[in-house]
Amino acid sequence: MRIWIDLVNSPHIPFFVPIIKRLKKQGHEVCITYRDFAQTAQLVKLHQLDAELIGGHGGKNRIAKVINLIQRTVQLFKFARKKKIDLALSHNSYFQLMAARLLGIPSITSMDFEGQPANHLAFRLASLVSVPKVFPRHFLTKFGAKNTVFYDGIKEHICLADFEEDLSFTDKLASAFTLSEYDLKKPIVVVRPPPSQALYHDGNENLFDQFLKKIAKQDLTILILPRVNEQKEYLSKQYPMFFFSDDVLDGLQLVNCVDALISGGGSMNREAACLNVPAFSFFSGELPAVDRLLEQQGLLTVITSERDVENIAFKKRVKQNINDKQSQTAINDFIKQINSMAM
Repeated sequence: MRIWIDLVNSPHIPFFVPIIKRLKKQGHEVCITYRDFAQTAQLVKLHQLDAELIGGHGGKNRIAKVINLIQRTVQLFKFARKKKIDLALSHNSYFQLMAARLLGIPSITSMDFEGQPANHLAFRLASLVSVPKVFPRHFLTKFGAKNTVFYDGIKEHICLADFEEDLSFTDKLASAFTLSEYDLKKPIVVVRPPPSQALYHDGNENLFDQFLKKIAKQDLTILILPRVNEQKEYLSKQYPMFFFSDDVLDGLQLVNCVDALISGGGSMNREAACLNVPAFSFFSGELPAVDRLLEQQGLLTVITSERDVENIAFKKRVKQNINDKQSQTAINDFIKQINSMAM
């Protein structure tokens, strides 16, 4: 079976890498496309994926997003028509789903966030919708999903299915961020700003700004991972004591190497939680079900008030084993769902 995977955001690379490995081992041919957004292009190169670059991001403006949607869909339509695809697979690439529908190609979309407005489009277009078991059922009906399957675990468990610690990664981290031995001895905290260009982001970053002012005064090594260049330009001017890097590193290794992860929400928080790294979320809006699950399990701390900000503290951590059994269960479920479409 010829399976087409479209990568539209940087978290999709660690999610699909172990999936691609298993699909190829089963004898499937995998074709990959991606768009130039966030660190997607750099991660495609880092993981040495044989993939074709098609299009970029439309920005925050809704009209620009619609124009970008049409343009990229047309480009993907032309790509898939030449390749004679048997199955389209993505993590909510509505570009791909529209192109697949126009070509009559069966499609699978996976999604783990019920607050994503684009679910209304993606879920209606997909032949099959795959979500974590914790995904709220009533949202599937709301978004118009026709056929739905569930996998045991969350997306980040699948990301970690083949994870092995890189014992030399501390050296790579020090080189990328120009860290001294003294910097490495202090608690190392990774900060991922909020997704300011996402439709679901409500623009409220007051608590996050308060947090940045607090940690700027502490004896910490702060590594900033901007989502877009505008964030890097702004934060580097406001906080010259923070560390930035033009290099793109393996995100799972990065998270595993540090002492805490702070994010405005998203995959890195959940990756940290699954790696037993202290994770703090500044997500603005209704908390996703997957995050509520991790919060209930004591793996994720959600910051919702000024008092929460003041109570945040950091220290050097001792690494713990991850739940590999859960990772294998999650990815096995997902692979079975893909193979079911070949029958």
